[in-house]
Amino acid sequence: LYFIFCEMVVRMSAEAKSFQLRGKASAQALLMFALLSLWSHYAAGALDVTIFPNRTQVIMKKDFTLKCKFTGYHNLSQTNVGVQWLGPLKKEIYLFDAGKHTPKRQGAKLSEADLLKGDASLFLPSVQIDDEGKYTCIVFVTPEKDEKSSHLLVLAQPEVHMSTDHITVLTGTERSVSCNVKGFYPKQLDLTWEKITNKGKETLEDQFCTSAVTPMDDGTFSVSSRVRIEPTWNDDGAMYQCTVTPQSGSDISKHTRLTVKEPEKHSSAFAVAASIVGTLLFCAVFLAFGWLYRRRRGVPPEITEFSKPSVFQHSKRDFINYQVNGFRPSKIQVVLMLKRTGNESGTKIFYRYCTQRTTENGSNQNEGCLLLTDYLPDESFSPWKPTLSENSDRTFKLQGMVEVCPDVKRDNGAELILNIYHDTLAQPASKAITLEVKQVPPKMSNIVVPLHVHHNEPAALICSIIGFKPLQITWQRIGRDDKLEELLRFDQERTIFAPDNGNKCKYHHQISEVEYEDRSYGITSVLVILPDVLQDQGTKYICQVRHEDTEQKDTILKITAPPKLNRIKCDAEKPVAGECMTLHCKIHSFYPQNITVTWLKEGEKMLEEFNQSGPKLGNDGLYNLITSVKTTLRGADVGKKYTCQVQHESLVQPLEVDWVLDQLRVKSTTSAQVNGSTDADKTEVSPITCRTPAPKVGQPVTISCTVTGYALGDCCITWYKGIYPFKETNCIENKPFESGVGFTTSLTYTPKQEDDNCQFHVEINIEMDTISRFFTMKLG
Repeated sequence: LYFIFCEMVVRMSAEAKSFQLRGKASAQALLMFALLSLWSHYAAGALDVTIFPNRTQVIMKKDFTLKCKFTGYHNLSQTNVGVQWLGPLKKEIYLFDAGKHTPKRQGAKLSEADLLKGDASLFLPSVQIDDEGKYTCIVFVTPEKDEKSSHLLVLAQPEVHMSTDHITVLTGTERSVSCNVKGFYPKQLDLTWEKITNKGKETLEDQFCTSAVTPMDDGTFSVSSRVRIEPTWNDDGAMYQCTVTPQSGSDISKHTRLTVKEPEKHSSAFAVAASIVGTLLFCAVFLAFGWLYRRRRGVPPEITEFSKPSVFQHSKRDFINYQVNGFRPSKIQVVLMLKRTGNESGTKIFYRYCTQRTTENGSNQNEGCLLLTDYLPDESFSPWKPTLSENSDRTFKLQGMVEVCPDVKRDNGAELILNIYHDTLAQPASKAITLEVKQVPPKMSNIVVPLHVHHNEPAALICSIIGFKPLQITWQRIGRDDKLEELLRFDQERTIFAPDNGNKCKYHHQISEVEYEDRSYGITSVLVILPDVLQDQGTKYICQVRHEDTEQKDTILKITAPPKLNRIKCDAEKPVAGECMTLHCKIHSFYPQNITVTWLKEGEKMLEEFNQSGPKLGNDGLYNLITSVKTTLRGADVGKKYTCQVQHESLVQPLEVDWVLDQLRVKSTTSAQVNGSTDADKTEVSPITCRTPAPKVGQPVTISCTVTGYALGDCCITWYKGIYPFKETNCIENKPFESGVGFTTSLTYTPKQEDDNCQFHVEINIEMDTISRFFTMKLG
């Protein structure tokens, strides 16, 4: 963006030089052209972000890189690009802003070199279970923003161990072997047992039992399965194989070899078998009675989860999750109440009745009834339809989610209450959470300054801001006296200039804005100044944005003043062949003083040495000099073009002024004295006076200035209001004296209320001099 704007400023500067020499273009129109061009660039932004494929899988404890690339910009730097990575639960895990890296997840890295090539990928070492979830890559390229999201799935490979590699069992007896599985993720896992003999493989269906899946400290799970072995002589040498099929990879198998032996006493084997059968029958009867009891007994619900992010961001979507578990029967009612400041009784924003019914084919199906007449929807909270499911122990579980798009003024401190109604509860189960909503701090670009800031020419200082409203933008300056001075403030869609700063006509302010999908705004604040070398050289300008947080950017002005060239003057009224001629050119109103002057003849550098007086510093803080070159004329020089060429750091291209030798006398004659050299010494320019007593708003006012000692036809006159010249000729009158030497120039203008204390001035160009007179309009 900076380079694009600088290119526009270069074009603007070139056109401004044309305006100085030809007097045709308007400075105001030129400035508006630059601002409109800049706005067109904002609207045509093409920032596009791509992220790693959705549901990408990564093995636990492996290193992984989250891919994120963006296109649409080529001139990237630390100052105009930023990256924010959000991880599970929308927690910030990495931030790159203004060249500063801020990792929030241990070991996370982002390559700055790759970033400036359009690669914002994030490296995560040793991925853990907690790293699973939704990731969002947000890229800021001033003044644009784009983001993409994708889910990362973490898989953990299980460890499988058998309780023994070899087991010996006596005929007529029973033993068991366990298969222990730990360290797997996700929770879903298939475990099967097979018996392998000389006849082949046999899948065991009911000879084993498997425990419930148990969570471990690192987020993975473990499970244990035990197979019952009651062999015959034919089973000697068989193998019992445990096969685990996780979601993280291929099958894992472990086995135990069986040896069968004859017992020493058959009677003892019979006793053991009878004991086992009796024990099994007793357990079966006990479990049957327990199952029937629990089947008929109601179980009250428990709110096991009602969670929220620690902090909500203003106008940024997020979620609140709730879970009710372990209840029976399935009939349950969910009510969400919302309390805000000033509404202590609360408002019902959600009410749903849920139950489970059995279809004709015997399967279960959720059924919900939304009571539309008994609650009021809320613009900040959008509850989703909850889901009802059955647990393995024949109890039920209800899960739900509330989508939240909070407003900091309305919802900060609001209380959301979850009420659960069930037949087993005398009073509803209830939990409450309180919302903390904060405004997102604004992001600012560095202040964009034109490539060249010229003395007494309009210059635009541009600051881009991305943030949520309301915003208060303040422009300040710190001058040579190190005093902080407020220039203007933009608040509540109005620009307010600081009172009594005496510079009302020197500063102008413009605002443009665009609203994004997330309700944030891209705001461009443009401060147009009329810089002065004496007052503004080295001045620091500050753009400050006040929100819940305050941020500011500043820049220091380096002001230059492009040189102005008067017409080349020849010391001889009628040059004579064979005699020496001196050409003079005054170069003035430039800053700094370093300048290069070259004299050319027909586009080639003249061999003659030239003289140069100065540069000299004027009262206005600008430099001036007079350069001259002497050359002996020949007859062939008639029609030749002589050029004074100037190079200066404020110029994109050299500045030139030409003089053509149109005639040459053969014989030397006494020439008359140049009228200008005598009369110029007598030139006087009076101050601007007001002919209208007690000027008032809406009534014509005439101000005038008198010039003596010079003819009207030899002068160039321009009237200004503030920094803008008057184009209308019908309001300006130039009246010569009867003697022809001297004249009066006047301006008639009808003032408005905002013209009070506004400055008017006139510029009079007389040969190699520019004379200015100023007048401040005081309205009664």
